[in-house]
Amino acid sequence: MSTELAQPAAQSTEEPLAHTPAETPALPPSPPTGSDDIFDTDSNNNLPGRPTLDGLVANLQSDANWSTGERREVSVLFANIQGFQSTGQKLDSEKVYLITNEAMRMLAQIVHQFEGTVDKFTGSGLMALFGAPATHENDPERAVQAGLAMLDGLKSLQDRYEESLSLDFKAQIGINTGLVIAGNLGSDLHMEYTVIGDTVNMAARIQGIAAVGTVLVSQTTFQRTRGFFDFRSLPPVRVKGKPDPILAYQPKGRRTVQIQARGLAGLHVPMVGRQKMLEALVQAWHTVGENKEGQTALITGDAGLGKSRLVAEVRHRIGSNAQFFQANCLNHTRSTPFWLLGALLRDMLEIGEGDPPQIVQDRIVQKLQEMKLQAAMLAPYILNILGVEQPNADLRVRLAMMDAAMLQQQTHVAMHQVIRAEARQHPFVLILEDIHWIDSASRNFLIELLRSAGELPVLIILVSRVYGEDDSLRTVLSTLEKNNQSHMDLRLQALSSDQEYTLIEQLLSQADIQIPTIQHHIARRAEGNPFYIEELVRMLLEKLLEQPTPADQTEILPVPLWDPLKVEALMERVPPSLSGLILARYDSLGESLRRTMQLAAVIGRSFSFSLFQQLVQIDVEKLLEMFDELVDRQFLAEEPVGSEIGFSFRHVLVQEAVYSTMLHKSRRQLHGIVATVIRDSDFFPNDERAESLAYHYSHSEEPEQAIHYFVTAAQNANRRSAYESSLQFYRRALALCPPNPTPFSQDYGQIHIGLGAGLKFSGEFE
Repeated sequence: MSTELAQPAAQSTEEPLAHTPAETPALPPSPPTGSDDIFDTDSNNNLPGRPTLDGLVANLQSDANWSTGERREVSVLFANIQGFQSTGQKLDSEKVYLITNEAMRMLAQIVHQFEGTVDKFTGSGLMALFGAPATHENDPERAVQAGLAMLDGLKSLQDRYEESLSLDFKAQIGINTGLVIAGNLGSDLHMEYTVIGDTVNMAARIQGIAAVGTVLVSQTTFQRTRGFFDFRSLPPVRVKGKPDPILAYQPKGRRTVQIQARGLAGLHVPMVGRQKMLEALVQAWHTVGENKEGQTALITGDAGLGKSRLVAEVRHRIGSNAQFFQANCLNHTRSTPFWLLGALLRDMLEIGEGDPPQIVQDRIVQKLQEMKLQAAMLAPYILNILGVEQPNADLRVRLAMMDAAMLQQQTHVAMHQVIRAEARQHPFVLILEDIHWIDSASRNFLIELLRSAGELPVLIILVSRVYGEDDSLRTVLSTLEKNNQSHMDLRLQALSSDQEYTLIEQLLSQADIQIPTIQHHIARRAEGNPFYIEELVRMLLEKLLEQPTPADQTEILPVPLWDPLKVEALMERVPPSLSGLILARYDSLGESLRRTMQLAAVIGRSFSFSLFQQLVQIDVEKLLEMFDELVDRQFLAEEPVGSEIGFSFRHVLVQEAVYSTMLHKSRRQLHGIVATVIRDSDFFPNDERAESLAYHYSHSEEPEQAIHYFVTAAQNANRRSAYESSLQFYRRALALCPPNPTPFSQDYGQIHIGLGAGLKFSGEFE
């Protein structure tokens, strides 16, 4: 590409050539948040000069922490019983043993009744786990209910032996909820599943201070269960190992009116309850077409309530009559300058995510010429937004020498001209999702665009979670409020009772489930959340169809053949919260699929199949079969990355939940492998590669390797006048530097010089 840096030309009045937009490219991986033969690799396929996953996995497989250890939130219950000796007579050891055994069996039965696990017996009591190895959303609730049931059970036992043996059982029960490391400990000679961590210690301490005949819970357990039980608050109390007094609470019984947890909405169910919003958006599009005036809509709601689904329905309704351009923000790209604008330009100019610089340069020139715009003047700024290297050193120098304010102005002008040229050709719909994660450079342009939105025949749809006072979103919302003549505020709420039952009946009909009262059970668990409903029905099907199917049977037995009582009992065990649902379903996967999910979670929300395959280097057919199963089971969705196959987690919280189960050691090792593969490949443009490498290395076992890439990312941000992002990168690099850096260290010097320049340009002179 041959270009000259010049002042952008005046807007052309000629009609640009028509073109068809590419499919929305998959975003690059979002850095967050196997122990069987599926990860065995052929050493002949190993890439030279980098660690290979077959060698790493071999090491991980020999490490019990990787092969069996996981991080889980668990409710730990300690129960201690005294009084097995008669107050009036000396009992022989056999009698004490029989009574103790009966009591322990009764306590264990209660634990199993509430689907907990007895971790160990302590002689006069036990330790029980709720949340490991099997997860339920309401594990804290189950633990408290089990503790209260233990008191009732011991009272019955007391009544049986009190008169004949004068026994006086004294039970103290303590419960704490928190993070633990769960897994098998031991050797080949003896291996036991257990949990370790401060959560366990605190549960034991709380049990020790519980009054006789009571259950006592920690503040974390209280916070998770106060909607289900009536509690009595106790004065702060000191416990061993804690410098400050702790708060503890005594559950007195279940609340008459219980408050269920709320969760997330899904994207793959019949849309119910959003018709008015859908019609408003469709009408806004017609207004754009008829009056050639811009319209703006802001769709907000809690994570998962169906914002993206509503957008998808808009695309479906008016898709044949409209041009769509869409870009998404990601959590990890908040500090990547012009991320959102770059993603939007890739969609508008039909540029693939992994296209090499020369192809990108040629494509930009071609598309700008089709739009009747002066490519020589605008292309350098477009390349700057995309983070693609300029075609010659002269352009690089001249851009670097430009005044920061002038560079930003010219960049905005170039972006405006592209959007206006597209709008002159035909009205279109512009969709910007998850703008609560918008980067500062893109936010500044978006504010300018919204101020002039009424002049363009464009329907702008902004999608955001509810972030009331979030700094990155506040100015955008303020701009919308000032432009209220063409602004629609669409706030998604939970479904009404009628809408909820309509959705449930549609799903049950599709699944051919005909069980009396099952709608009531699902509705009670879902509480108006569409995704809860979908996941409950899906888990119901998965559980009901778990029984072995004969090899010659090609059809699944209809669900109505199952005992309705068993189904209703099953629904009581299905966790209603999203994280619980995810991990409960995740726990049902085979070992190889679970390890595949974990590795994918390390890579990011979206990833290309070729990147994953290069990491594991196993048979393509076998790997595709695994991903097909994960897609079928609704964990992943197929999502093209440029022109190749890619996948993404169906929701970012699915990725986060799976990622959270991994031990830090395992994460660091896998982040290191991912970084090495990205470093030695061309999966991302240079600017995106620098930030991705900085993230992965900073979370690896060699975080100091991230310093260079953070500095590079900061310099890239400076080149595009994104000084807020630049400062963040420099500060992250500085945090990784040793306390006493080597004198005249190149990286250390660059960091401080860069910080100084960034602080100056951002006005932070102090």
